[in-house]
Amino acid sequence: MYKNKAFMYDLIYSQFKDYHNETLFIFKHIIENITITTDTDNDNNHPTLSLIEAGCGTCSHMQYYDNIYFKHSINNWTIIENQCQQQINYETTNTNITNRNNDFHKLFNNIIGFDINQNMLEIAKQKLKLNSNNNNQLIYNNNNIEQSSSTSSSLNKRNIKLFESDMRINEFVKIAIENNNNNQFDVLICLFGCIGHILTLEQLKATFNNFYNVVKYGGVVVIEPFIKPENFQKGLVFMNTYDANDYKICRMSRSIRPFNEPNQNADLRNLIRINFEYLIAKINSNSNNNNDNNNNNNNNNNNNDCDDSEIEHFNEQMELRMYEQQELEMIANEIGFTKIKYIQQNEIGKPFRDLLILVK
Repeated sequence: MYKNKAFMYDLIYSQFKDYHNETLFIFKHIIENITITTDTDNDNNHPTLSLIEAGCGTCSHMQYYDNIYFKHSINNWTIIENQCQQQINYETTNTNITNRNNDFHKLFNNIIGFDINQNMLEIAKQKLKLNSNNNNQLIYNNNNIEQSSSTSSSLNKRNIKLFESDMRINEFVKIAIENNNNNQFDVLICLFGCIGHILTLEQLKATFNNFYNVVKYGGVVVIEPFIKPENFQKGLVFMNTYDANDYKICRMSRSIRPFNEPNQNADLRNLIRINFEYLIAKINSNSNNNNDNNNNNNNNNNNNDCDDSEIEHFNEQMELRMYEQQELEMIANEIGFTKIKYIQQNEIGKPFRDLLILVK
């Protein structure tokens, strides 16, 4: 998916995705459900967590993970960015991790992301200002966080590591644990319907088994499922656009269920095929300058002169598997998760479809 046009992913989805508030919502549920005894920071004896994101894509959520701090206890946490504190107070009772120091401390001591698409990871590298370490690992040394006046002057330096790997295979677990000091993780996140790329129940079981093996006992797995079969609407056409001074993009899509017959097995019956059609034009800087002048005379003029920039048309096709709530819960139970909580979208509203919370 996206192949050499991975940059369009962020341009399109940034038009309607609110990654900041989604991150706040995710961590509310993580803190409410986690039951582990955390590791401590060796330098300052502060409790810390480790996190892995499967199917991290361009890391639009991850850019906030490394800016999550806690004060007194992990139940009182905040996202600090651009010298601005956004204090979040979620009172929970499922954990008793405390800290008597009045300063803020980083919640995560290790963050690792996995994705199967190297082009997506290259976008993430630029977004997180990562430095290439080798062909499949990117390291972000968090040395330049701007501190607010009430933030500790000794905030710990952390790393973000990104790997190209498939969460369905055993190598996923091996690479993750090797890069967490041979320890399992406290938190695993898999968002935005990424689980829909797993096309069979057999593959789903292998993936959930990997998720189970990569987290500690008491650790939390948060999954945002793809749409359920009963929510599929036949024949709908969707359009997303991006209109700025660098690119003009129009993406239209239509989904079908090519094997939706009663005699088909569930894997085929619940498969959907999405056909995407794209129109894209890259706007050159000279055109933008000319248009800025024109816009001064006519504020309603939003037509950029493409000059020598051609309008490109191409298409892509993607297949995804819709899972019933019962299928997801059944596999999670078979694997051995001790707590399974499925939250319907009508209970949480946007930004998510549904959420599946699993505790090992």
